[in-house]
Amino acid sequence: MYSCYPWKETITTTETAPGLTPLLNGVQDYSLFAANVYRLLNASIWNVTQVPACVQTLNVDDQLATDLYPRSYSAIRACCIQQGIGKLRLEAAINVPTGMLLEIRYDYQINPTKITNLGQDCWFDDKWRRVADEGLLYWGYKLSDDPRAGSAQFNAVSGSFVYSGQLATYKAALQEMKIATDFGSTELVFPDSGMGEGRDQNALNIFGT
Repeated sequence: MYSCYPWKETITTTETAPGLTPLLNGVQDYSLFAANVYRLLNASIWNVTQVPACVQTLNVDDQLATDLYPRSYSAIRACCIQQGIGKLRLEAAINVPTGMLLEIRYDYQINPTKITNLGQDCWFDDKWRRVADEGLLYWGYKLSDDPRAGSAQFNAVSGSFVYSGQLATYKAALQEMKIATDFGSTELVFPDSGMGEGRDQNALNIFGT
C-alpha cells in the first residue's frame, strides 16, 4: 500500500519552511532536509531576492552526472536524489550572483515507520482499513497455499498486469483508494535526456510544465 503511490499522509513539503536549503555558489550537491526520504516527488528553485519570489520548476531525474561548471539558476532544469551519496543533486553546480538569495524547495515521501506492535497507529486513515484487510487476506491465502489467493500475469498486448482471485480484489480496492485520495500528480522521473522535459536546453518553455 505504502510504496505504490505518494499518499497525502506520507508527503512532507519544505515550501512552508523557507531557508532550509539555500543554494551556494559553485555547489551541485546538497544535504537533504530529512534522513528518511523515500522518494523525491517534485522540486523547484526559488529566487527569494524579489517579492513575490520567482519560481523555477525542476524535473525529477533518476540520477545525474557530476557537473561542476556553474550555471545560472534559470538554466538548471533537473535535480535528483543521487544514489550512493544520499544528497539532493542539481543538474549542475549553480552560479549564485552576489546579493541574490536562491533556495531549493521540494516535496518528498518519507520512509514508512516500521510496525513493531499491534497497538501502533497506521499511516492511513481508518476509512481505508478495508484496503489493508484485503491485502492481509491475500497474504493469508498465499502463505497457506490457498488457490483463492490468485495471481498476477503480464499481458504483452496491453502492457499491463492482469490479476485474479483475492489479489484482484485487493488491487481494485487499492485503485479506489488512489482515485479518492489523488495527490494531483504522480512521481515524475525523467531519464538523463528524457522526452517531455519542461524546457529545452536554453530554458525556453515551449513544451509546457
